[in-house]
Amino acid sequence: MTTNPSHMFVAAILKAYETMFRNMRSSGTIPCEPTGPIHRVLIYFSRIGGYWYCAFFDEHRLKVRLPRRVALRDNSKIYEMAKRGNAELESTGAQEEFDRAINRGCGKVWLRLTDEQRATLDRKIAA
Repeated sequence: MTTNPSHMFVAAILKAYETMFRNMRSSGTIPCEPTGPIHRVLIYFSRIGGYWYCAFFDEHRLKVRLPRRVALRDNSKIYEMAKRGNAELESTGAQEEFDRAINRGCGKVWLRLTDEQRATLDRKIAA
């Protein structure tokens, strides 16, 4: 059975988040707030066929896509990436707009990533 590189990426991201949250809980830090430098990254997602395709863009170079791309099967993974990436959904109507984008089949949201999370997006998975 061949493993999809995008699924391996998602698994690696989720493992990194789990480790980060475990460390934050043990130190008494609020788990939903990143510590250290914050990197704003825009994730653009769109549903084509049965997959969600995600691309990432640095806030300082929005015209240049970061090397890492992801293909996901279900909506829940988009929500999970947004949650674990500390998506900027606190402003009035932001969560509702994010939900509408998921229902519409395309959208974007800003993430606030740690150094480790941001570095992961700079690495390309070998195909």
